[in-house]
Amino acid sequence: MTFYHNYEKFFIFFKVDAKLSHCISSYKNIIQKRFIKKALQQLLLLALRLIFCYNS
Repeated sequence: MTFYHNYEKFFIFFKVDAKLSHCISSYKNIIQKRFIKKALQQLLLLALRLIFCYNS
């Protein structure tokens, strides 16, 4: 009885943990994509500034 109860608890915890880790990983992906986007925008702005500086 207690063994089954503990197993059930563990299984529920495992399911919740799996969901949490999935959420965390997708959140990390979103953050990384945003970071990459921001970094690319910064690089683009820097390149444009350099071009304007050299042209003037």
